[in-house]
Amino acid sequence: QTVRSKIADWYVQQQGLKLTRYRTLTALSKGQTPGPESSIIKIVAAPKMQDMGAFAMELMGPAGIMKEG
Repeated sequence: QTVRSKIADWYVQQQGLKLTRYRTLTALSKGQTPGPESSIIKIVAAPKMQDMGAFAMELMGPAGIMKEG
């Protein structure tokens, strides 16, 4: 995928996560117990962050695995 396509995918995922967080906050504000929203956020967010990190390292090439001293 192109860089632009990856960024667009992550943006869409982030918007979905934001709206899911709003559902959790709405339930809490009404004194209700949130449903599976928190689990959904964890399931989606963790791989997304790993994918972003891996892609950043890929874009940096060999410099992505080097650490400054």
